[in-house]
Formats: sequence, C-alpha cells, structure tokens
Amino acid sequence: MENDTATKRPGKARRILRGLFLTAKWLFVLLLTILLVAGLIFKAPWKVNTLLTILIITPTIIPRRIRKYIYLTFALVLIALTIWIFLPEDDEGWEPYVFKNELAALEAKRHVPDEANAALVYNRLRDNYDFDGFDYSMSECLPEDISDYARYMFELQAIGGPEADVDQTIQTLLEATQFEKCRFDVGYRPFVLDNQFERSRALKMWARLLASSAEEDVLCAQVDEGLAKYEAMLQMANHTYQQATTIDFLIAAAIEGMAIDGLNKIVMSGRLVEGQLLAIEKNFTSGGFNWQSDWTSVLDHEKLSTKNTTAFPYEMNQHGDIRGVRNLAASLHFADSPDEETPCRALRKTVSVFLWFLWPGPSEIDKAVNEAFAAYYGMGDPNYTWPDKPPESKTEFSMSPLSYMNPVSSLFYRLHEVYVRTLCRRYAARILIRLQRYYRTNARYPETLEKMQDNADNDIFTDPTNGGPFVYRPDDDGLTLYSKGANGVDDGGVRDRNIGADDILIWPVGD
Repeated sequence: MENDTATKRPGKARRILRGLFLTAKWLFVLLLTILLVAGLIFKAPWKVNTLLTILIITPTIIPRRIRKYIYLTFALVLIALTIWIFLPEDDEGWEPYVFKNELAALEAKRHVPDEANAALVYNRLRDNYDFDGFDYSMSECLPEDISDYARYMFELQAIGGPEADVDQTIQTLLEATQFEKCRFDVGYRPFVLDNQFERSRALKMWARLLASSAEEDVLCAQVDEGLAKYEAMLQMANHTYQQATTIDFLIAAAIEGMAIDGLNKIVMSGRLVEGQLLAIEKNFTSGGFNWQSDWTSVLDHEKLSTKNTTAFPYEMNQHGDIRGVRNLAASLHFADSPDEETPCRALRKTVSVFLWFLWPGPSEIDKAVNEAFAAYYGMGDPNYTWPDKPPESKTEFSMSPLSYMNPVSSLFYRLHEVYVRTLCRRYAARILIRLQRYYRTNARYPETLEKMQDNADNDIFTDPTNGGPFVYRPDDDGLTLYSKGANGVDDGGVRDRNIGADDILIWPVGD
C-alpha cells in the first residue's frame, strides 16, 4: 500500500511539472505570436519577423524528430557567436561605410581644379579662425550706437584673433569672388557636420563684413568700391549655391538677399551712371540658383547623405569588405577612439551583432533611399504643381529603419519657397533700375509699371510668388514697391507669419 502511494506521488508531480511546462510553452508561443503580429503591422525588420516565425513553428508545427536538430543549430550558432565575440581582430583600415561608387561619381561630376577653385582662397582665411573660442556675450559690451562695420570688425577679430586684418580679409574675399567655380569639401561621412557649420558661420560673417564696408564706402562717396563689394557678395552667394546642400542653399539665399538690398539702396540713391546700372543689371540676369537645372544636384547630395547616414551601423575597408561597426559611440561621434580592453571589445562586437540583426544591409538601404527620393526629382519640372501650403509630415508607426529614410517633403517645399522669394527680389531689383532710368528722363516716376514695359524682359513684371503684378505706388517721397507674396493678398508690404501676412517689401528697404 505504501509503495502504491509512493509511486503515485512522483507520477502526480511529473504531471504537474508537465502541465506547468506546457502552460509556459503555450504562453511563450502566444507572446511570440503577438510580437510577430505587431512586427508585421509595424513593419519590423524581416530578420526579426523571420526569427519569430521560426521560434513559433518549431515547437508547434515542426515534427518532434526534427525539432532537436533546429535547437542544436541554434545552440551551435550561439556558441560560435560567443567564441567570435571574444576573439581578437584587426581594426586597421576600417572606416565608416559610405557608398563609394556613388560618391566617386558625384565628386567627379563636381570636380573643380585647384587653380580655378575659389574654395582654396576662402579656406586660407578660415584655417586660422577659432570658432569655438568666440564668446558672443562679449558683443553685448559694445556701445549701442556702434556702426555695423565696427561691430563686424569686432566679430572678425574675435574669431580670427587680434592680428586679423580687416582690410586684408576684404581684399582676399574680393580675390575669391573673381573665380567662377567653387567647390568646398562638403563631406559625406555620417554625423560629421563641424566643417560645414564652420564654413556657414564664416560665410555669414564675411557677407556682413562686406555689406557694412560697402555701406561705409557709399557714405564716403566711394561708390565704385561699394559696388564691387556688393557684387562680390552676389558671387559669394553663387559660390555657396554650388555646394548643392540644403544648408548652403539657405546661407546663399540670405547672402544674396543682403546684397540685393544694398544694391537697391545705391540704385535708388541716384548716384550711378548708366554704365554702373548696366553692370548691376547684368549681375541680376546671370548667376544665382536656377531651380530647373540645379535642383537635381541638391537632391543627389541629399540622397547620398541620407544613404551614408543610414548606413552608420556598418564599416568597410579598402578591399570593399563590410562588417558591423565595432564602436558605435565613436561612429556617432559620442566618444573618442575605441578602448582596446577585451570586455569593451566584446561588448562592442555584441552590439554589432544586434545592429546587424535589427538594421537593413547597405543594399537594402540603397534601394529604399533611391525609391524614396525618386518622386522628388519631378520638383525640378517647370510644370510641377506645387501645393498651396507645405505638406504635413505623416506620422508613421514603424519599427523598420527603412520607414524613416523618406525625405521631408515640407523641407523641399520651403526651399522652393525661399527660391521663389529670392527670384522675386531679383525681378523687383531690375524693376527699380528701370524706374530709376525713367526718373532720369522724366524727372518723375511713372504712374504705373505698365508704362515701362517693352518687348524685352517683360517677365520681370510678373511676380513669381503668385503670378500676378507687383504692387507699385509713386508718391511725393519716391515710391513703394512690394510683392503680395504667395497668398496673393495685399497686406500693405507687411510680412508677419502670426497674422498670415507674407508680402515682400522691396522698396523702401527696411533698416
């Protein structure tokens, strides 16, 4: 009797354990199924979904006699990965992954020989600057009534050091703008933007210095010298447009706007002779950014930058071999060179395995980015239909990195908006030149702009922001000229996003 009871107890215990095991097994399968469904809905990487599928079907569908081989395969893979993680390896020659063939083709297309490259002249100036050491709070100590020229002299000497020669800097800038071509090393390595930011700060500083110096020249009746500096600013803007990045495009548009305002002041001062007016007009009819022909270059650059940035979990060597990044923090520029201690190396290699598992490979990135950017090349077509307002960015809940490679269409809309507004300012500047010529002949301004239209270049009287006419009003004090902006509503020359006013005041130029 006691033996029967002892026999039943172990059997009951085994049944309980088996029941608990089956419950845990099916709860585990249920959890994996929920994760797989979520992965399919939210577009998890295919490697994740594939692993979840294998883990679900192995204990449920696969015959028992085969399961052990699958489990053995998993065990062998884990053992091999564990051994590999602790094995030493050579890091010599490995660099962040870039799409080398595409990069080489783009660089060859935009190559400028050194002897014809204005960038080398600009770089001579910039190499001695210490941007990190400039304390902007020091400018608050300057007198409020200090001139712009003196303020920007202070800025130059704060960045370039007390030995920075303002006059020599201006002469060097005038030298650089004699070149037609300019090609900086814009860089395509992911998350490395220091060079571009420093270049942008230098260009803005130089533009302000040239503008303030030109204004001083005009006040001192040195009109030719002032004109030369404003024309140099236009060429500096052209050089910056040639870099074909969105940041450089915005910097160039700002510099061009500063130059146009300065030239408008000189034109309306009445101090220029016809030859000088013709020279200014020539500057407004050439150069600048042409959306139809130049937009493709911007997209090419942004597309390649997107690819290289998205491929940050990978490295490559000179032989074209690809591997997972061994120091993610250093790759993202959050840390210095990798630590050589074995535990740290093992941890970094473990991270590279997980990144490989969760992240698409370079070929997938290449295909996805090409598809994402394809539709935006049509924006360069003159018949492209632009929406009335920037498209809203769609919120997409996805676990796939490929879902976040799409370019921001609202950014491209804004770039086109800046381009059209800059083109509008160019057209209006040419209108002011015609108005000044009319005034010289008739000792008054015309009642309407139509009186100055002829068979040549009448397109400038059509406002490119809305397809309608500019607003023009002559008065006893001179004239008022402005664009009604993209909304086509006359807001009295006021631009204020808070109230929806988007006019572009051309003349008189505001302070």
